[in-house]
Amino acid sequence: MNNKLIKAGAIVALAGAAVFSLSACSTATSNPESSETTEEPGSGVIAPVTVDVATLDGTTVDVQEGNFIYVNVPEGTEATWTAKIADDMVLSFSPGGTDGSSVSTPGFNALAVGTTKVTMTDGTTTVNFTANVTGK
Repeated sequence: MNNKLIKAGAIVALAGAAVFSLSACSTATSNPESSETTEEPGSGVIAPVTVDVATLDGTTVDVQEGNFIYVNVPEGTEATWTAKIADDMVLSFSPGGTDGSSVSTPGFNALAVGTTKVTMTDGTTTVNFTANVTGK
């Protein structure tokens, strides 16, 4: 009789442990906040500014400090573009190019609040514009 009681107690204990461990696992994985990184409206994340080189000449581009300006250029010319920036404390240039199967466009990092003149060229086409970097 004692053997039956011990076996029943062991089965109940194992079943309880199994239920507890399953509920612990399902609780940990059912919380979407623990595994997803979605941005809430008003979170302060701002999309980069995208401009087209064909319409850039003579314009002023407003960009927030810490943000990025992507310049769309004709396909296949990404690596040929260079830039001269009047005030490199306000803006820095990131050249375009190809890295394996990835193609990146040239662009600019907005470093600090201020305004600067920029000249971009691919050796054939030259564009001049003003970058106006605003505070966050």
